[in-house]
Amino acid sequence: MGDRYAKQNKGYQLLPWEGRFSDYRTKGAVHVPFFGEVGWYLNNRLAPVWQGQIEHITHTLL
Repeated sequence: MGDRYAKQNKGYQLLPWEGRFSDYRTKGAVHVPFFGEVGWYLNNRLAPVWQGQIEHITHTLL
């Protein structure tokens, strides 16, 4: 967790920021989180501003 600027009223304020990732699956030789969310902590609770879920993945070895 670190701090990032969040728009607050007419300005910006540094607030605690966190990303959470889950639903890990192994695809080929890679362990990938299929769900993630990120957001700021407001009143000691994560307030997500983005959530995403992988629906399809391809893997190519380099």
